[in-house]
Amino acid sequence: MCGIIAYIGNKPVMPILIQGLQRLEYRGYDSAGIALVEEGELTIIKTKGSVDSLSDLLRESKHQAVYGIGHTRWATHGVPSDTNAHPHASCDNKLTLVHNGIIENYKELREQLISEGHKFISETDTEIVVHTIEKYYQGNLEEAVIKGIQDLQGAYALALISAQEEKIVLVRKQSPLIIGVGEGECYAASDIPALLPYTKKVVILEEGDIAILRKDNFQVINSEGKEKRVEVIETTWDAHLAEKSGYPHFMLKEIYEQPTVLKDTLRERVSEDQLLLDEADLGDLIPNLRKVYFGACGTAYHATLVGKLYLETLCDLEAETEVASEFRYRDVPWVKPAVGIIVSQSGETADTLGVLSRLKELSYPVIGITNVIGSSVSRESDRTIYTRAGPEISVASTKAYTSQMLVLLLLALSWSKKRNKLNYEKERYYIKELKELPFKAQQVLDKSELFLEIARELKEVKHLFYLGRLQDYYTALEGALKMKEISYLHAEAYAGGELKHGPLALIENNTPVIAFLSNKSIAPKMLSNFEEVRSRGGKIYLFTTLDIKESSFRIVKLPDSDMLVSPILNGLVLQLLAYYTARECGASIDKPRNLAKSVTVE
Repeated sequence: MCGIIAYIGNKPVMPILIQGLQRLEYRGYDSAGIALVEEGELTIIKTKGSVDSLSDLLRESKHQAVYGIGHTRWATHGVPSDTNAHPHASCDNKLTLVHNGIIENYKELREQLISEGHKFISETDTEIVVHTIEKYYQGNLEEAVIKGIQDLQGAYALALISAQEEKIVLVRKQSPLIIGVGEGECYAASDIPALLPYTKKVVILEEGDIAILRKDNFQVINSEGKEKRVEVIETTWDAHLAEKSGYPHFMLKEIYEQPTVLKDTLRERVSEDQLLLDEADLGDLIPNLRKVYFGACGTAYHATLVGKLYLETLCDLEAETEVASEFRYRDVPWVKPAVGIIVSQSGETADTLGVLSRLKELSYPVIGITNVIGSSVSRESDRTIYTRAGPEISVASTKAYTSQMLVLLLLALSWSKKRNKLNYEKERYYIKELKELPFKAQQVLDKSELFLEIARELKEVKHLFYLGRLQDYYTALEGALKMKEISYLHAEAYAGGELKHGPLALIENNTPVIAFLSNKSIAPKMLSNFEEVRSRGGKIYLFTTLDIKESSFRIVKLPDSDMLVSPILNGLVLQLLAYYTARECGASIDKPRNLAKSVTVE
């Protein structure tokens, strides 16, 4: 993995490829490269490092090619290096390709190809693919591709060009790839934001699709070469949503977009006196449900922990959630009637899709919660609820996280009504809470100077802890993840009651402990935990919706809100705290080291 861009038309291709790669950098990268064809000659330029490094190499280039492919790499096979960077070429330098994914049988194929006389220069699994297709190439690229991919096992999105044919061939298997349709030109990219400056008309390739792009048309075929009819859709995302718009980082911009995003998520789903989440309607199944199975990874997994609490509290419904990379391989006692809920910002997270596939194999209806129209989650789920968060460019998820929790709260309230657990007065109460949520989110953002003050203290430490109980523990888990992701400070989260079972051994003078408290019934227990920390010299920073009178530690009072709404507001708190700490530490905020935005491999 990580990012693919391609163009064929009448414009010089190099600026388009470079700009496209820059818009894909948020997916993660350790190297970058492009390939283009001009007057029958194939040229490949690639380098370890950033897209800016690649751009510097091309600064004096005179190439006027009008079609080509580009790639940002995030290493899975072979160290980051110029040689391992994509694109990779055939022995005769007539074919080249870029690849996202993992080829599982690359070792066997490599040995076979070497025995047939092919020469390899890199350590990558990708180079095996271009040599495999070269073996079948006889002047028609798509025919060679159809034959070549039969030999491959694994996941891949491919973009290929030949020095002998003026076209680009795309392949999608378990890794996203999108066509952009212009006037007399075609584009391709791993993600929609890379296409937004050029076109809003897109085709989302489906599993097994092969596409042939030419200047003035495109064609999609299946693995047998038969043409498919596809739908060209017009995305509602605007190019400015994928730009910083004056903010120093995408992450800060996306944090500050959340009041608007929360309004968009609520739009047409909450009226003055009624909840209207039709997307979650599974008819007569809901009153009789016995269980819900969640599938998610990373930040989305933390959102499902909150979702589990919502379903248990509001619907009296058992729910199970575990990180998808574990859950997909576990043997559990499957219960029916039940439903699966899959949560993924991109809709393409590999392990999450693995859970989705398993649930479908077991004949469970599946609801997908995603931010991307046309994504694998949206296509493969029985019902889809869109978070409406807009493009999220920073690797660290912000607005996707809060909108996922909000959708899960709406879903739980909707199902609570259908299960006769929510009366009219309670529904009106939650409608009021939801309508006030965007304004309260803005009130949290207005406290940014307080978060900056705390961040200036945290930048001096090497380790810190997050603490909470119930929903606040789930907030703590996400807070520790955010801090690790972007500031590179070591952070761990614990349930308050677990302190004395080990973590207290690590508390010493001035050890920072970030705590969340939004549940009045357990406030005395948490205050006891704080005393355990304070008596050992720890320094407590408490973020709470409650009126806590205590002078021995730092308290930041948050807007009053229902304890089920508080995780959404706390999401902004933990994001601002991580952002300002990372900024004070001088870290790479939007593109943290070793991480990728869309994890499309297992």
